[in-house]
Amino acid sequence: MPQVVLDAPGQESAGSAELTPTLMPAAEATAEESVKVAYLDSCVAQAVAAPEGCPFRY
Repeated sequence: MPQVVLDAPGQESAGSAELTPTLMPAAEATAEESVKVAYLDSCVAQAVAAPEGCPFRY
């Protein structure tokens, strides 16, 4: 449940808020795609026929 907390300089705290960071679906998809691309690029860059740990290794 969203919570609004206002705080002014020089005043005592009125309480605390628990923050839970979350990624929006589009941001999560972009991050996952970036990781996949970097992972596959590192596989392709290896000068061996069957790079260890890569998805196209037979």
